[in-house]
Amino acid sequence: MNKIKDFLYDKSDILIALAILLIAALIIGWRLAAIVEYPKELIDNNNNSTEYTEDKTDAPADEPKEEPEEPEVTPSNDSPYGDNGLLTSDVTVNFEGSSATALIQCAVDQGLFEDFDDFANTCLNNGITDPDQIPTVGKVTFAEGSSKLEVAQRIKGI
Repeated sequence: MNKIKDFLYDKSDILIALAILLIAALIIGWRLAAIVEYPKELIDNNNNSTEYTEDKTDAPADEPKEEPEEPEVTPSNDSPYGDNGLLTSDVTVNFEGSSATALIQCAVDQGLFEDFDDFANTCLNNGITDPDQIPTVGKVTFAEGSSKLEVAQRIKGI
């Protein structure tokens, strides 16, 4: 009996450490799916309104998807772009805000883009990645003759 008691006394620290490791491994294994999915949920929540996100509807593949009605957009006569797609005069924008949407809204207010999606599509269609990462802050003047792509590149700091 003393041999068993001595063995348990000598090895109890190791046995407790092994038990803790086993419990931790079981908990992590049990919650692994939720841990892995969490970053995807954050990305999905941040990119709900952009056109370049995946369509996550639950409609079966054999049923046609209903296209959402697009609001009628009337062309603005105060667009800074001419018929050739270039700025007709210098445009100064004061970029203020803490999010990409707020910063691009400053350019939208000056007529440089229709909305954030227009900016994002201009970036993505021309190979500019991460349209939601905007380093430009402060006053920026876009020169006469600049295209929409050149404006997007300048905003992105390229």
